[in-house]
Amino acid sequence: MAGGWSGSILITIILSLMSFGGIYWFNTLFDDRIKHILKILIFTGSFGGLIFGFFEREKHYELCQYNGSFKINFGSLADMLTGIGAAYAVFFALAGSLKIDIFDESNLAVKTENTLRLIGLGVLSGLGGKALLFRLQTGLIKQIGELGQKVKKVKESGEKIYWYNIGELYRLQGKFENSEYAYGNAIELDGKYHSARIGLALTLAGKSKQAVSDKERLSLLHQALDICDAAIKEKPDFAPFYLARAAVHCISEPVSGDVKTDLEKVISIDPMMKKFIKEEDEFKVLNDLQWFKEIIK
Repeated sequence: MAGGWSGSILITIILSLMSFGGIYWFNTLFDDRIKHILKILIFTGSFGGLIFGFFEREKHYELCQYNGSFKINFGSLADMLTGIGAAYAVFFALAGSLKIDIFDESNLAVKTENTLRLIGLGVLSGLGGKALLFRLQTGLIKQIGELGQKVKKVKESGEKIYWYNIGELYRLQGKFENSEYAYGNAIELDGKYHSARIGLALTLAGKSKQAVSDKERLSLLHQALDICDAAIKEKPDFAPFYLARAAVHCISEPVSGDVKTDLEKVISIDPMMKKFIKEEDEFKVLNDLQWFKEIIK
């Protein structure tokens, strides 16, 4: 325990010397008048940063610590340096407009009232700078989290569209095993992906044409109808779901009244679908039926 304390004290001393040495060097870049102001800001800014850090750290101070793997926790020294940086930033940004000059022009004597103003400026800047940094850090973490969620959504959206397009390509080629797999991946990424659900239903209906037995054919058609029924139940005013179910019914039993009911529902929701129905290969078998001619005219 003692070794840990002595190590923290040694690290704190080394880092403090390095940090304030850097600040001292920075101050040498200015003339004597500004140097004197900056010296005051060092003490007042670090004091303001310490005050904020004291309450932020649940009313205690922290020595610098080495956490391994070249990671160093600056502890309360970070509060002081942040406060100094904030005080410097405020001074250089606003001192001209505030007309803070601690020297008398005639004899270069220090003006007491302006010195007090400068001390107040330094302390408040140290407090405010540390507080502002804390808020910026919290806001940045929140924004990073939100950005991560957006990236995740974009990634998932891109993946599901990719699998949907693969599914469409294989379905149109009659490679239903492959299209079923692709649509399944798209739906796994987004269970509400309407286009993929329609594609899967049509794929299963297409597979039924290649079935080697009536049992397999009927099973595939029932699966396709179940997908359409579930989708329509969730979104009863979405015309493509009825269109997909009509196509499945048409493969199963073209003269069924269910085909007519679904196609009429499609047109009642979206009359623009008449042209699509008329040109769709799946409904060519209905061309000679009078009711079909009437609904697509």
